[in-house]
Amino acid sequence: MTEGLRARKAEKVHHALMRSAFRLFRKQGFDATTVDEIASAVDLSPRTFFRYFGSKEDLVFGDTDHSYQELQAILRDVPPGIAPFEALEQAVVRFAEGLEPRREEYRFRAQLIASSSSLQARGRREREEWGEALAQALSQREGDGTEISNAHHMLASIAVSALGVAMRNWVGPGEATPLAPQVRAMLAQVQKEMA
Repeated sequence: MTEGLRARKAEKVHHALMRSAFRLFRKQGFDATTVDEIASAVDLSPRTFFRYFGSKEDLVFGDTDHSYQELQAILRDVPPGIAPFEALEQAVVRFAEGLEPRREEYRFRAQLIASSSSLQARGRREREEWGEALAQALSQREGDGTEISNAHHMLASIAVSALGVAMRNWVGPGEATPLAPQVRAMLAQVQKEMA
């Protein structure tokens, strides 16, 4: 089997497991759904499931690494010479704009997370990792080999918190203001409070 064919087959299996899982999560909830059921629904073994996902929680948070790498890349693309807080604001707002078409997906994920204590704990760890990734990207923007400082951590935490609060509003019931303007408003409020 060629490398390209193998990669396409792996991608199909990955997506089949994701579809199976989310169908079952919608039907019976996250905690009530087992790995065996997810794998069985696409004629695979649980062992095969674990070749693609380290845990059932990874199905809900599986794209997190890619997302915060994307946010780091957006921050690196902000032109030099812009103050750290403003650079973070530009990056987080651009990142939020890219999430807009996926509101229903994020709404369902938020419902899943709210329904499960294990997902809530994982969500807290994920936010810490997002903060660490942004602090690292801020440090790298300075380009002088500066270690990650308390200021980097603080600014990154503010940005992650603003994004989190805006996302909570965005995925809530009813119509919501688009995500990017909410993030911009949250960060403007923080700046106003700090002035």
